[in-house]
Amino acid sequence: MTEPKSKSLARGFAKDDFNGISEKTSSFANRNDVFLAVNASTFDVNTNELRGINVQGEQIFKGQSNIYGRTYLIYKEGKLGYTSDPLKEKNIDFSLVGFFPIIANKENVIHKFDEDYPHKGNPNPQQIIYQYSDGQIGFLTVEGRSNNQRGLTIEECCDILIEHNVDFAYLMDGGGSISTCINGFMVNDAPERSGERPVKDFLYFKE
Repeated sequence: MTEPKSKSLARGFAKDDFNGISEKTSSFANRNDVFLAVNASTFDVNTNELRGINVQGEQIFKGQSNIYGRTYLIYKEGKLGYTSDPLKEKNIDFSLVGFFPIIANKENVIHKFDEDYPHKGNPNPQQIIYQYSDGQIGFLTVEGRSNNQRGLTIEECCDILIEHNVDFAYLMDGGGSISTCINGFMVNDAPERSGERPVKDFLYFKE
């Protein structure tokens, strides 16, 4: 669990372009002198496209269809939340497509959203963003696949976060995409033998 002191969460795109090529989280972090950066959205690894409606300040970018009925993570006025339609939300800083919230109001809400989730009950590498009721934001990065690491199920992740009194948590892209960089260095083992996977966007903090 990583909880930066800064509360100025931001989102960035690979090579600073929504339609650009993918980029490793470590590359993005070093290129932008970022204290902490993690992979964010799900994307089609075959076409290299992000999914859904992506709001970025005053800009709107449209990607591939939002499969599995996924909800959007939104960030507004320092608070994380979720919505089925970011275009109906006002004054949000950004929206992105991960999977779905797993905790809301300090309660497990997985059962409300996981009907079509393809990895239900399977331990995997996971990337989860969470927030306490006082506004503090953190990330739970779960290693897996490499070095005989098991990973965790989303239910197990949820249990850990509820034990820590987390108010809200959202499941972002996991599996081979997980990457968490602090001061330019990867702090998790890459899930795949080929090493760190390039991804399409990032959530980050500057000091």
